[in-house]
Amino acid sequence: MCHNLVTPPFKSIDLRQRCKAVQIDTIEKHIDQMPDKAVSYGYLARLYESDKNWEKAALFFSKSIQIKPDDASVHEALANNLRRQGRIRESIAEYRKALLLNPDLGGALNSLGWILATIGDSQIRNSREAVKLAERTCKLTNYKNPYALDTLGAAYAAGGRFSDATDAVEKALQLMSESGGNADRIEAMQQRLRLYQSGKMYVKPDLDIP
Repeated sequence: MCHNLVTPPFKSIDLRQRCKAVQIDTIEKHIDQMPDKAVSYGYLARLYESDKNWEKAALFFSKSIQIKPDDASVHEALANNLRRQGRIRESIAEYRKALLLNPDLGGALNSLGWILATIGDSQIRNSREAVKLAERTCKLTNYKNPYALDTLGAAYAAGGRFSDATDAVEKALQLMSESGGNADRIEAMQQRLRLYQSGKMYVKPDLDIP
């Protein structure tokens, strides 16, 4: 049986794909008979996302929101999806909707803060808002989350606060070192640290979220 759409119990890639295809077909054919259509649409969206079919996933996240517009987690999921498609302004709008519904939604806080701090488009970049978002994320995590601190560093640097940016990323690197963090992430943070130490902000055109 196909129990788990995200981490299917099959080692065979072919079996996983067949399981996923069955789930998609079943949900799409019987959606009108399902008791909670909002949940079913969200489930279907995540199935499509697992295949990197971003447009289809966005469609079904949107359908879920139409039925249940007060679900912050689905707004956040749609925002992440739109960002991956490069639809940044729409993505920002969805992150903001998610945070209106749940101001403490850590992923949305960090993602929106990162975008507003690092985007190359100066019409979108907003260092003041980015700092507020990043500081809130760090407070919620007791300044113990290195990725939130990395975002805080980028936000400070975007506003010209390079000493504060340096302090934030040094703390992030200390936490990464203590926890045996990912080497690639550590190297990326070290590169940003060198930028801030030289009085430069960090700009990330493709907007990967830390």
